[in-house]
Amino acid sequence: MGRLDGRAAVITGAGDGIGEGIARRFAAEGARVLVSDINESSTHRVAESLQSEFGADAHPLTTDVRDKAEVLAMIATAAERFGTVDILVNNAWGGGALGRVEHKTDQLPGPRDERGLLRAVLGHAGGLPVDACAGSGEHHHPEIATMADDMNPMGRLGDPEADIAPVALFLASDDARYLTGNTLFVDGGNHINGASWNPELPDGPPEP
Repeated sequence: MGRLDGRAAVITGAGDGIGEGIARRFAAEGARVLVSDINESSTHRVAESLQSEFGADAHPLTTDVRDKAEVLAMIATAAERFGTVDILVNNAWGGGALGRVEHKTDQLPGPRDERGLLRAVLGHAGGLPVDACAGSGEHHHPEIATMADDMNPMGRLGDPEADIAPVALFLASDDARYLTGNTLFVDGGNHINGASWNPELPDGPPEP
């Protein structure tokens, strides 16, 4: 019996990198997964791999998280297909300036550095945000990866499926039922060297 048996997860930015790693780990643990990404071919590739490798109920959906209507349609699609949405992983990034969550509007998406910084808010029924996971994942650019490896106390960036996804799984499972309001740094100790997990942010709304 998997740790997420019977639960339905919506994962944005699931077409590759950290999002795909989390989708694979959730599927392996019995979750039903809506694979959301702006790249249509990637959503189908990942969903098909979850179906063939894990026998998962996986549904691909092309979504641009910068468009509120598409985001609402994504949640509606998941609720219609699965009957509920138990877990939400906000992994996709639509660009834009950094700013405090309380100042965000519908037109100002949240940050996610592709295959690098992950802010995954995982919620249970009702979509209540409970925790965040800030992770350093592998990057496709060799020069950036080498520089990041040299800066990391563990000497490497994290593997999306083997290093980052297990922590997301923990937060989405009953094992984290008494954990809330925390950010877990899944970065190989990178924050010790001054990685900017807590950047200076303006007190007012950021520029669109």
